[in-house]
Amino acid sequence: SDSRRRLSARLTRSGMASEGLALLEECADSVVEQLTHRVIDGVVGRALPRVVNFNKMLPPTKWRSLTIALEALVRNAGRLPSSDAAETLKAAQVSEAKSNAVCGALVARANELRGALLVEAASIGTTTIRDFDWNVAVAIASDQISTLNEPLMQLSLTVAHPDGSEEAVRVELSYPELKDLISRLDGANKVVRELVA
Repeated sequence: SDSRRRLSARLTRSGMASEGLALLEECADSVVEQLTHRVIDGVVGRALPRVVNFNKMLPPTKWRSLTIALEALVRNAGRLPSSDAAETLKAAQVSEAKSNAVCGALVARANELRGALLVEAASIGTTTIRDFDWNVAVAIASDQISTLNEPLMQLSLTVAHPDGSEEAVRVELSYPELKDLISRLDGANKVVRELVA
């Protein structure tokens, strides 16, 4: 669900996922790979694992911590090489046998996981640009530098959200930032052209 996805992302950023992953040590070796597959099932849109399906091997609070941390690991593994998952498990002090079981499941379902994460990422937002305006100015000084003489482009975007609301977004870019933006947009345009062709 959306709230689980946000929670697993927060856990990953805060480092608390390591504590949840350490709970794998309380699980039987024979269950770890099966549990990882069930977590992957949840990420790819099937049913999430339920504690009753695993003979209530952990109390509910520990179960929740473990499955959310494992989901965070699975989501990251879909984006990063599996060696990063192994390092994360090692940092959480998960035994080699259990780490191999988790990584084995991740490798076996890597293509399915990547595909589901790509679909999820593509469906995140349908915000569109309705209008834009730009302006070039020269910053001649700042509070830290007395003579700056730096050209700046001010870009004003009007974006429309799926709910029908509109929002004004203003961006100020230096010359190097503008060059970087143009090269990224050019790269995106090439990818879109390849997809259409």
